[in-house]
Amino acid sequence: MADDQMSREGDLLEKFYRAKAKCSKWHGRIKEHEQFYDLEHYSDASLPGEKRITLTKATNVVDLAVGILTANELTIQAVSPEESESIKKEASLVEQFLDGVIYINSERQETDLRYDWTFYQVRDGAVGLKTVWDNGFDKTLRVEADEEGAQRAVYDHLPLCINVLPAKYLFPEPGGKLGRWKHVFYAIERSIDDMEREYGPMEKYNSMSDKQKETKKGDFIDYWGEVQLPDGSWAIENATLFDNRLLDGPRIMEGYSEIPITMMFYKPIGHVNPEDWGHSILRPVMGMVKELEWRINRQTRLLNVFANMPLIARTRDGRPIKVDSSFGDVVNLNEGEDIAFPVWPGTAPDFKDQMAMVATEIADASFPAVMYGEGPSAASGYALSQQGDAGRIRLTQPQKQQERSLAVWARKTLTLLRNFAPEYTVEVYGDKSGAPYSQELTGQDTMGFRVNFQLKPQFPNDETRKVAMSTQTKDTLSAETRMEKYLGIQQPDQETTRILRDMARKHPMMVEYQMMALFRELAGEGDEAARMVLERLEQGGGGQGGPRGPAPEGPKPEQSPGLPSAVRGAVTQQEQGFAPAGQEPSEDVYKVVNSMQGVPMG
Repeated sequence: MADDQMSREGDLLEKFYRAKAKCSKWHGRIKEHEQFYDLEHYSDASLPGEKRITLTKATNVVDLAVGILTANELTIQAVSPEESESIKKEASLVEQFLDGVIYINSERQETDLRYDWTFYQVRDGAVGLKTVWDNGFDKTLRVEADEEGAQRAVYDHLPLCINVLPAKYLFPEPGGKLGRWKHVFYAIERSIDDMEREYGPMEKYNSMSDKQKETKKGDFIDYWGEVQLPDGSWAIENATLFDNRLLDGPRIMEGYSEIPITMMFYKPIGHVNPEDWGHSILRPVMGMVKELEWRINRQTRLLNVFANMPLIARTRDGRPIKVDSSFGDVVNLNEGEDIAFPVWPGTAPDFKDQMAMVATEIADASFPAVMYGEGPSAASGYALSQQGDAGRIRLTQPQKQQERSLAVWARKTLTLLRNFAPEYTVEVYGDKSGAPYSQELTGQDTMGFRVNFQLKPQFPNDETRKVAMSTQTKDTLSAETRMEKYLGIQQPDQETTRILRDMARKHPMMVEYQMMALFRELAGEGDEAARMVLERLEQGGGGQGGPRGPAPEGPKPEQSPGLPSAVRGAVTQQEQGFAPAGQEPSEDVYKVVNSMQGVPMG
């Protein structure tokens, strides 16, 4: 090995082990979060015969938070200083492109990348998003003619590759010139067989058998860092190592203006001390979960003792007394010996009260019961809102952190596209709100845009709460306002029109007309029963004779609280002969139909 390579190798390893030492406590906490979620957090040995209870509180807290944050689709908004119809169309292209990048990479890896990064953000307190331009896809460029006959270069496959990196494998060091980090190491154990499949045979392991290569593992390190060039400018460099040996680099990465790993935290506290990077949602919960488990396990042990209460036998010489084993164990005492359970002075602490207290503390540190679908089912919209506010506030910061991190990720991603494919066409596809789409653009098409993200969390009981609030404010807010504010209806005037149409369709005269039309159609098809019904109806309601009088007068518009205000304003009077909306159709129709009971059909 050349001296220069050894020097670079040693320098990188020195940086790595320094970063590893700084991150040790942070990684230790992440491991603890992982153990709690996986229900494997007991570290001490159990007592003989002890059966421990493992609570799912930590798992439920994480799953609920992840579900809330991922319930709705990501909203991507491309923004430009210019405003025009053409700019809006280009913005839509950028939005669909970024959505397609996530969709295609999720498809490639057979996972849901958004769920993955949200899960690690919530459970571990941090996660990394790595996006690189895979130069291997340059081989998939093809030349074709566009609609106008001009030639263009098109990628057969998306060259942008995304990977979600769990924080336990990341070793960042703050203090960069181009971004927050001087360098970021990604280190994970990989087998020799796995490495040789990707990098080719390694001379160091030639003497090993295939079986040994499959089981022998070493640390694979992917390094990305900032480096100052001789002219004083800064650039991004990359290198890979395995088993403390340099595989590739370090080399300057043309086209990269920032480290391509974006850190996403749950609730960051500081920038320098790794212990403050991204407190997990589990951090305030774990201690109380331990306390609750300890109390439950103690109570379980007591129950087991009382369930197998021993018999006390006093004998003159301490000889054993044979007792049916179904009674339990026998403790034999010599003359003058005694044994008994101690008696608690005063009133013993109530176990249920203790449990309730600890459970309340856990809820205060995470989410209230209402967010798990528990609690009173008949609660008002205001009550549901109040009970859920603590959970909403708790997720506000993580939501904003993810939105900001995704905006940084989008900037890095679009920069790669502009630098590597300024005039090449890149195709993406995806599915938005159940509507498949495909889109293509070049790097130049994204110039001048910055991108914002919005998560739109969906909390349990949100729909119930909104409907309840809409009902409770009917006397203080207009129907249009309630539609917009609580029901998510963006065009309440159109919705009011739809309501009127539904009311018209249900009007008794409309129903009667439709029934008459149906009888005529059936009669025309030869249905004898329908013909007879039609004749009786046309003769005046089945032999009742005489014209029908006016229908009963319906309520005045101002007396119809069930109608939206816009509807009440539109309905000025009841037309002569119209039954009130919602009343059954004219009795004549039903009298005729009932009189035909037993008439042979056809």
